[in-house]
Amino acid sequence: MSSMDAALKILRLLQIALISSIFLYILIGEMLGSKHPVTGISAVVIAMSVMAALTVVIVVVLRKVVVGPAATTLTSNADDATALMRWRTGNIVLMALCESIALYGFVLRFLGYAFTQALPLYLAAIVLMLYCGPKRPGAQ
Repeated sequence: MSSMDAALKILRLLQIALISSIFLYILIGEMLGSKHPVTGISAVVIAMSVMAALTVVIVVVLRKVVVGPAATTLTSNADDATALMRWRTGNIVLMALCESIALYGFVLRFLGYAFTQALPLYLAAIVLMLYCGPKRPGAQ
């Protein structure tokens, strides 16, 4: 098994673990969340939404600036250890940023806001995690 295959396998396992943890956030948020949730749009909901939107922008830029060039290098030279390290590190950072969006939803739920206010953040995290997940260089 090449180092690329090993890195891809580890990254995919990490992606599965992080997506699974999002479902745990939802479950724990529902168990510990307020039985009488706060409804309506407040400054906290707006702040969390803005932070999530900024995180999405950072993910897109980071994917284009770090992961993309490293993947291009790996397509032409699969034995480039530096490019492999940048590609692997970039993917881990991308997945961590996607996970943070789900945490914003968890915080909202933990603060007593309604599930319907946290749900868009949970869904955004899952969709972004699937979209930005690790792909074999050359398949991007």
